[in-house]
Amino acid sequence: MKVLFFLVVLFLSVDLKAQVENLSSFNNELKLNSLNLMFKKHIEIDSIRVEYRYGAPYFLELYFNSFTGKKTRADSYDLSFLGDQFILRNKYKDIITFLYQFKPDSLQEKNKTNDALLSVQLKKSTITSQYISAPWLSNAFCNVGKLRTELQQSFQNKQNEPLVDSVLIFQAIIEKDKTLGDIDLIEGKHSSFSKYVLKVIQSTKNSGIWFPMTNSSGAPIRGLVDIFVKLDQTNTIHVSVTGRTRKLKIKDTKNYSPIYY
Repeated sequence: MKVLFFLVVLFLSVDLKAQVENLSSFNNELKLNSLNLMFKKHIEIDSIRVEYRYGAPYFLELYFNSFTGKKTRADSYDLSFLGDQFILRNKYKDIITFLYQFKPDSLQEKNKTNDALLSVQLKKSTITSQYISAPWLSNAFCNVGKLRTELQQSFQNKQNEPLVDSVLIFQAIIEKDKTLGDIDLIEGKHSSFSKYVLKVIQSTKNSGIWFPMTNSSGAPIRGLVDIFVKLDQTNTIHVSVTGRTRKLKIKDTKNYSPIYY
């Protein structure tokens, strides 16, 4: 009787293991099929690198095919920044949807509970991954809460402002002395609202809410930030800021001093 019970348990264990392996194989095939369809649609993209943090996409790099023989170009996106999310939804909605649904096999439990970064490289029919260290550079940033409060309070004091759904992205240079440098609109329409936002942000130049990049020694260096501002239909202003891997898109009137980004 004991032998029979052991054989039954063994059979069920082997059968369950086979089902799990088949399911894993099936899931991998689904991933690769989705991946192939995505690259087939976006023939301009050579590969994708995405960092996962706390089990979710955190940072994205798109590498583009070079049809001219020049070096492959890469675009970077900070997925915690509302501005980059907005741009991606407009340009590559299917890619961002895939990345949030995609769960790499090597996404271990520790990646969901601490600061470990899992770098996943996606190419047509190929998925590879490895854990990496966080970047050592400290990006330029600002006190987002104080900037949002300043914008919201100033806006509430304005009269006869129309209810609109406006999305704006500004880029600014943060100086070594913790002041706001050159700033300009890089995404969105020029309007009375964009002029108002620009004026309010410029008024915070010496307010102490801006912080420059720092190098490996902790010394301040000039850096860039992108600033996302959205006014929704309830007249609520949403603000998001990032300084990670920005590309200079505005005029630098102090170009005698280098900018790091």
